Amino acid sequence: MAGPTLSTHGRLAAYVAQRLLNVPSARLHQVLSALSGTSAVKIYVDDYPDIVTVLDEARRLADDPHRPTGSLLSRAGLDQVVVIAHRTGWSLVGSSAGPVFVLPDWSALALRIDHDQEWAGEIGSIVERLVEAAGSPPVP
Repeated sequence: MAGPTLSTHGRLAAYVAQRLLNVPSARLHQVLSALSGTSAVKIYVDDYPDIVTVLDEARRLADDPHRPTGSLLSRAGLDQVVVIAHRTGWSLVGSSAGPVFVLPDWSALALRIDHDQEWAGEIGSIVERLVEAAGSPPVP
C-alpha cells in the first residue's frame, strides 16, 4: 500500500521536525519562539473539530500494524525523539520533549497543540504511542 504524498504540509512537517531535532530539549523554547507567528501558532484543540479528528486518526495510525509505508517516521535527536505521522490531509510532528504540531492541508501554519491543558494527557499519550509504533531508538 502506498503512503501519502509529500504535500506542502509534509514539507513543513519535515522542516519543523528538523528544527526540533537539532537542539537540546532545554533550548526548545528558542526554536518554538522562532517558529511562532511565522510558521506556527498555538491553538486549543476544542476550537477546531478537525484537530480532534486528526488526533483520533493519529491514534489509529499508531495502532495499525498495516499502516501505509512512510506514514510514520521517527528520529532520535540530541535528547529527544521526534516523530512525524502523515495521513491524507494532515501531518503531525511530536517530540518526546513536549512540542506537538498538527499541519493540516487547510492551514499554511503549523498548529501547536501541546500547551492545551485539557488535551495534554491525551496528546502526550498519542505521541508516545506513535514513537513506540515507529520503532524509535531510545533517547540518547
